[in-house]
Amino acid sequence: MESAGSAAPQQVEHEERMARLERLLINKISSLSLTRPEMLRSVAAAQPLQFFGRALRGDASQDLHGLSRPTQEVAQFWSHSWHGKTWRKIMLLIYMYSGHVAMISSLIVALIFLFLASFQVLPSYDLEYLRQGGNRHDGPFIPWCAGSGLVTFLLVFFLWRPQKEVFVDRICIHQHETRLKTEGILNVGGILKNSKSMLVLFDSSYAQRLWCIYELAAFLKAHEGEERALIVRPTALAPGLCISFWTIVLFSVLVTAIPADNKMVAWGLIVVAVILVTFWVSWALRIFYRELKEVEAILKDCKVSQCRCYCCDVNHVHPTTKSAMEICDREILLRGITMWFGSVETFEQMVSSKVSTALMEQLGINTFPYSWMLVLGCPFCWNNMDRIVANVLAEDYKTVLELSCLTVVGWLCIAPVFIRCAMIACRRLSDRQSSRCRDLLATAACGLSPVPAVLTFGVAQVSLNQGIPYYGVVIYMVLSLIATALVWTYLLNPTATKAKPAPSAQVLGHVSSAGVLEELPVPTESRPMSL
Repeated sequence: MESAGSAAPQQVEHEERMARLERLLINKISSLSLTRPEMLRSVAAAQPLQFFGRALRGDASQDLHGLSRPTQEVAQFWSHSWHGKTWRKIMLLIYMYSGHVAMISSLIVALIFLFLASFQVLPSYDLEYLRQGGNRHDGPFIPWCAGSGLVTFLLVFFLWRPQKEVFVDRICIHQHETRLKTEGILNVGGILKNSKSMLVLFDSSYAQRLWCIYELAAFLKAHEGEERALIVRPTALAPGLCISFWTIVLFSVLVTAIPADNKMVAWGLIVVAVILVTFWVSWALRIFYRELKEVEAILKDCKVSQCRCYCCDVNHVHPTTKSAMEICDREILLRGITMWFGSVETFEQMVSSKVSTALMEQLGINTFPYSWMLVLGCPFCWNNMDRIVANVLAEDYKTVLELSCLTVVGWLCIAPVFIRCAMIACRRLSDRQSSRCRDLLATAACGLSPVPAVLTFGVAQVSLNQGIPYYGVVIYMVLSLIATALVWTYLLNPTATKAKPAPSAQVLGHVSSAGVLEELPVPTESRPMSL
């Protein structure tokens, strides 16, 4: 009886302590304030991407918190679901942060090799073969431009160390010291408030996780009326980017390296490869846009009760330690939502309107930016540089001019227009058809949709080149660049109307919580909080 009597006050004390902690969690998360200035931390983007995304795919037992450092403002907050495919997130992040630098570096190196080979500093084409009639472009040679461009691209792509300051939960929130980890979770609202931009690595699980939806809604509300960038990129792009890039590399190698008497075989293989890859990409894009409609419907009819939390998924029992999780993320977030948004219904309305609109605006055809298309077109440029070298050595300067202009048009105009037309067609024909045959025909139609645009470029080139010898190709290049800019701006690049930014909202001050954090128990889960 005495033990039972003594246990009762301990139980009451524990419940009071948990109630105080719950109030602290709710107040901190909903107030968007920092417990201490040094809790606002960031890390150079190179660190989480090092060793092919160690921080995103590695063991949670690794202590990576020492890589982060206090900062005055976070350049970019990475928001993602830990239930998506990790390798897709890593490849997409590397492409985003290293792709443009790799493109520029590879083109500069390829141009250097172009000049070195053209001035015969490097051994290249067999000059005697080139001087034989009818054999230009096809003689034995060393592909300096294509080889140096590809090697440089891959080295920079995987070894570049971007220095942009980002927030990554697994690094910037302590994962091993209980008190610091819980305090880090308390500061999520304040970190969002002090972040200049948010990068959403979107996958099908993102819209179903309460933490993810809360992060996005909190960012939009915290920066309402401010010019803060929201960038949404679907991780589903990663496989298509890899396959498309290596297909273009293969295309370039076959066109350049195979001797003239085997060109028909090479072109046959290339046509088959292009058809297969175009069909696969169109099929994947149709599935992506179909799933996107489902996500939009979920967000439009958002119900917090249907959103998932990790602690509830495991019935509040830690799967490794088998210990009970005393704090429920859902209860904390629900009460925080009520305090900040006024009610759960108001939060759901915001998700249905602003959050849904923000996601759909960026997950449409603009999800694949023009600059990304230029990165994919690098191998085409390297290949044509080697062909330019052959014509320089053969002293065929008219062909050098033609190849130079056609390379610019193909890279800056034709390839981006081809990709954008296919994406528009895939979005419009994304619905599943009534039969498999019709579904295959719809996919084929998406793959063939850019053909009229490509034929238009071809007809214009032939007409101007024949009608105005020598300078016709220059006129064709200038007109193609102007026409592409106009068509891209007014037909192929629909943009949402943006409201004028209001005066910047006042940044919330730091709120002290000395003495209370010492009572914080073990966090609700041993994995990062973006769930």
